[in-house]
Amino acid sequence: MQRLIAILCIFLFSSIALAHHSRAPYNSEQEISVKGTVTKVLWRNPHPYYKIESINAQGVKENWQFEGFAVSAYVKVGWKKDTVQVGDAVTMVGNPNNKNASRPPEKQSGLLVRIIQANGNVLDANPAEDAPKADGDEEAERESEYSDKIMDTPGTHDFSGNWHFFVNNEEGKTGGFDPPRHWPLSAAGQEQVDNFALKDDPFYKCVNFGHPRLVFWVWARNWVRFEDRIEVETEMSAENQNRTIWLDGRKKPADFVPSDIGFSTGTIDENGTLTVETTGYTSTPWGNIIGLDSSDQKRVVVRYNLTNGSPLTGHTRMVFEMVVEDPVYLSKPVKTWGVYDLAPAHEYVPFSCDPEASSAHLEYE
Repeated sequence: MQRLIAILCIFLFSSIALAHHSRAPYNSEQEISVKGTVTKVLWRNPHPYYKIESINAQGVKENWQFEGFAVSAYVKVGWKKDTVQVGDAVTMVGNPNNKNASRPPEKQSGLLVRIIQANGNVLDANPAEDAPKADGDEEAERESEYSDKIMDTPGTHDFSGNWHFFVNNEEGKTGGFDPPRHWPLSAAGQEQVDNFALKDDPFYKCVNFGHPRLVFWVWARNWVRFEDRIEVETEMSAENQNRTIWLDGRKKPADFVPSDIGFSTGTIDENGTLTVETTGYTSTPWGNIIGLDSSDQKRVVVRYNLTNGSPLTGHTRMVFEMVVEDPVYLSKPVKTWGVYDLAPAHEYVPFSCDPEASSAHLEYE
C-alpha cells in the first residue's frame, strides 16, 4: 500500500488525457489559422476529421486535414454531425503537423483547437469535462448504490464511478505510444519490439486488443459495484470488451470459452485493496501492451487502492499496480502501474469503431 501511494508523487504536476494515438506529430506550441471551404466531414469514432480547401498567402491552393478530439465530447456540448457541413466557409485553428513544411500543399494537416464559423460562432474542439451540457440533456445515472460511500468512512471498500486514466505532460507530448523496450522480453517478444510499427496497431483496423491493455486505455471507464461483482465498461471500446470482476469467490467455469478479456475474480482485504486475477485468455495481437502480442498462457494480477483526493481534480483517486505473466513473450513477469482520477461529470455515448476514422491520421504522421 505504501509503495502504491508513494508513486502518486509522480502525478503531482499537471496531467492531461491522451487520445487513441500519439500527438507527437503536431507542434503544440504553435497555433495556425486556415480559412477555407469544408470538402469532407468524417464524423466517426474515435476522432472526427475535417478536410478543407484553402488559398494561402502566396495564392497557392492547399488541402488541409484537421483532426478533432472525440465525438463523445462534442455530443455532450451540443456539437453534432451537421454542425459543420461540406461547403461551409470556416476558419480552422489548430496545431500544425511538424512535417507540413516538407509536404506538398495538397497534404497539410493539423490538430484541431477550434472552428470559427462564417457567422462568428466558435466551436471549441477540446471542451472541458465539466462543460455545460446541451439543452435537453439529462444527468446520467451510472453509479451504484455504494457510490456515496467512496472513501467516506473507515472500512468502506467501493470502486464505483467514472474514471479517467492520466499521464504527466511529458508522456503526453510523445503520446506514450512506444513498445515496451524496457520489459523483460523473450526472443519472440524482442523480435516484435525490434520490428515495431505504430501503423500495425490492431485498433486502427477496429480489432479488439483486450485485457490488460484495456486497463491503460486512454479513454474513460465506468465501474459499477454490486454485491457479488464489479462491472467495468471502457469507453471507445466494443461491447464485448466490457468486463466482470467476480467478488463472490467463484472459480473459472470448466466450460469457460477463452477470450481477449479473460475471466476475472477479485478479493478486497481489510485495508481496502482490491486484488484482481485474470486468466482464460486467447492469443491476441498487441494484447499485452502497445507493440507486444499476448498468448493464451497470460496471467494478470492487478491491485487497486483508493486514495483521498487527486491533486488534479479534488476527487477520489485510484492507484493500481499490475503484474503480467506471459512466458511466450516475456522472459519473466513484469510489473507496471498507473493512476485513475474520478470524473463524476463524464458521460458516455454509444460507440461504433470506424476503420477509416481510426486510421486517418496515419497518412499524415
